[in-house]
Amino acid sequence: MRSAYPRLVACVAYTAGLLVAGQSALPDWPNDPEVLHGRALSYAHAGDTQTALTYFRAACRLATGGPLEASFLSDLGVSEMRLGRLFDARDHFVRALELDPSLDTAQMNSRDLRAYLGEERWARDADAAARPGQRRHRATPIRRVPLAEMSTRDLDAPVIVVDAFPLLNSSTLAQRFGPERLRRNFPRAAVDFYPQGLDLEWMRPTFTNLGSALDWQNATTSANFPSYIQLNLDPPTWAALVKPLGELPAFIRDGDDSWMAECLHDPAVRSRFLKGTHWHMLLIGEEGSGMFSHKDTLKTASWQLQIIGQKRWHLCSPTQDPFLYHAGDVDMLAPDYESFPKFESAQCEGGVLSPGEVLYYPESYWHQTRTLDSPTISLTGTLVTRSNHRGVRAELEAECGGAGRVMAPDPGLCAALKLCYSSWEVRLAEDQPGPSGGECASEVIAAAAAKGEPK
Repeated sequence: MRSAYPRLVACVAYTAGLLVAGQSALPDWPNDPEVLHGRALSYAHAGDTQTALTYFRAACRLATGGPLEASFLSDLGVSEMRLGRLFDARDHFVRALELDPSLDTAQMNSRDLRAYLGEERWARDADAAARPGQRRHRATPIRRVPLAEMSTRDLDAPVIVVDAFPLLNSSTLAQRFGPERLRRNFPRAAVDFYPQGLDLEWMRPTFTNLGSALDWQNATTSANFPSYIQLNLDPPTWAALVKPLGELPAFIRDGDDSWMAECLHDPAVRSRFLKGTHWHMLLIGEEGSGMFSHKDTLKTASWQLQIIGQKRWHLCSPTQDPFLYHAGDVDMLAPDYESFPKFESAQCEGGVLSPGEVLYYPESYWHQTRTLDSPTISLTGTLVTRSNHRGVRAELEAECGGAGRVMAPDPGLCAALKLCYSSWEVRLAEDQPGPSGGECASEVIAAAAAKGEPK
């Protein structure tokens, strides 16, 4: 919700606490809840409510109950009120008073918020809209198909491939990709770590290594604000992770990286492309984590293999744009129809992905996820297809021109990408019979390179 509540916000109060001055944005996350709370207060009093909220969440995660957690939850609720997340604030004020009924700031903030909302809205069950039979927007099941029935026409809509890797079962996947195995094999791999979760659009990561992120998860296991890890894969790490999977299905192989050999010849350039665009990622989440509703910036298609645990998905076609507001506004899994009434008219798709299954969705689809187990581990990749390659080219050209949404301009990479665009035009020509097409792609690219310009 983007609305302001000036009369209400003027009344909310943080508990007294030590201000920690001079902290840079999102430094390393300590395991001390009071230090995190001090950082949160520092940002809150400086007016940076979004960053304050991330630290309040982390402090609440580490608190162990009683008056300390109660005061942290009350302060978290204040930040949520300032950001318009009134029902989240309500829930945290209620929880704070359960832990410490005498906490005066929670009493005052709860009383003021209750008066603002009114008794009927205060009593509303925020999750009721997402319960079976009570959801008011349409959400049909994502179609499930065996790999043998997968065809190019299935690339036009989301689909769950139930046997994309038939030689792997859940126990084999857990053995080969479990957290301890990943820690042993890739302890120093750089990750984007979200100790406070990634369910809100403005959440920013702290940058660390996989071993440290897994250690922090294990040391601070909590039902409050489950954490989320994104490992952006360079070519060697990607190759090591997919090797146990065996042969990739054609619908993944043709659109994911087979074209890169024709244009991203320099391993360093290819690595910068893959990591800069988050082309391949390993995702590790605790139960209840996931990512807010959004579209992918580069307008690519995507696939995701569920390795360990289950993950709930909700997807909406770009035809539903008029009902989706902005990224992160609508919680599609538990919609607030009062705040976002247009979403009630949306027609979407949903489903649960289990180990060994692969979800595919086309470009420009809205999507939101929530993990159902701890841990939940997924491997995801990006696809250039016949329907999206010109849109992907336009977005990459914008990045090379300085758009700065995904990556910084890189002259060497941007020059190589011009050859990739030529490859796509040949491989993905409209009149070719299959997704790869273009048996003469290398000749066309060589001619384009000789001229110094794309086809």
